[in-house]
Amino acid sequence: MLMESGDEEEKEHAILCIQKLAYNDHISTVLKEKTRVEEVLNALGDDRKVSTAVRTALEILQHGPPEKATDMISRKSVQPGSISTIKLSDLSVGRMVAGGGFGRVYKGYHKRWMMQVAVKQLRPLSKEQSLRLSKALIEEAKFMHQARNAYRFIVPLYGVCVEEKFTALVMDFMENGSVGDLMLCVKPVPWALRWRILHETILGMNFLHSLDPKIIHHDLKIQNVLLDEDFHAKITDFGLSEYKYMASGGKDEKGGIFGTMTHIPPEHFAQPHLKAGEEFDVYSFGILIWEILTGRQPFEGINNSALIRLGVMKGQRPTTKLIPKEGPNELPFFLSLMEECWHPNAAKRPTFRSLGKRIGTVIQRTNLMVAEAILAVRSALAKEEESASQDPERREVPAVAGALAAD
Repeated sequence: MLMESGDEEEKEHAILCIQKLAYNDHISTVLKEKTRVEEVLNALGDDRKVSTAVRTALEILQHGPPEKATDMISRKSVQPGSISTIKLSDLSVGRMVAGGGFGRVYKGYHKRWMMQVAVKQLRPLSKEQSLRLSKALIEEAKFMHQARNAYRFIVPLYGVCVEEKFTALVMDFMENGSVGDLMLCVKPVPWALRWRILHETILGMNFLHSLDPKIIHHDLKIQNVLLDEDFHAKITDFGLSEYKYMASGGKDEKGGIFGTMTHIPPEHFAQPHLKAGEEFDVYSFGILIWEILTGRQPFEGINNSALIRLGVMKGQRPTTKLIPKEGPNELPFFLSLMEECWHPNAAKRPTFRSLGKRIGTVIQRTNLMVAEAILAVRSALAKEEESASQDPERREVPAVAGALAAD
């Protein structure tokens, strides 16, 4: 009765009671037999009239209770070479460098390793959510760990810290923040560096899509492309899209679609439950190209997410009027790539592999100018930092790792 008629707190307590009973093998077996769980679930199918609480309770009885996060990461399957478990006592957590809808990022220091790290703390959740989401977090951390051999293009994940009242991912600290931070602090960013950032993003995404099973980012944008000490681009947050969605309660203005509203392709607005493939990320990359060409936010000034959704479905894209009409010889090439990537027909969008082949010759011509571009950027950032230090009210120049800046 509580499953259907109780309030949210009563439903949560009922689910937790069922979970505790399900931990006992004998009781779990009796419950399965008496309640005919599998038969009931098959009969329910995709009936949306059935409450989430009832379905959750039935699934617990069928498959068993979710493992506690601390149990999951201490199992024999999680050993060196897999995901490391990091103790909170080994971390010195410093200033916050970014924040978003589901957590905060801090500049940290690992005492035993004697190195800087980024500590991405996930926001506290209810008991029921913690049981489900801690499992989701560990699974997605394993997903991220698949890409560990591509540290040239991917922000390394060192491990997870799961303790009472503190859940965090521990990652490499990126000295120069996100591409979004760079575009805000340096105006204009030299073209040669922009081209290298796009090239390295393509290579990183091609790697993720080439894995077996392939990794779909779901949230590619300039805030999720970070820059190391030499301004090489590295992709982050490719394993957290499901956690973000679940942590939001699965209810937001996007209608259950993973990703950032401005970077979601039209077919997923039209069919919210469509499984995302490579084409999803390629569309987002088209918007990312626009961000790098303009230094602006897509659909700036439109606060109504429904208008963005409807506009994108009708073929609208961020305005090309903000893209410089005059620029280097490579500009028309990247404009063409941008329009191919955000094509309304997903089947006509290029793959990252094909993009990588096409961009190679362009990058060879501009690589010689990158060193000079980086010197100019370092000079601009130094002036910005000096100016900020003389004005305490100004925001500190960000140094972000695993940024959550615009969730």
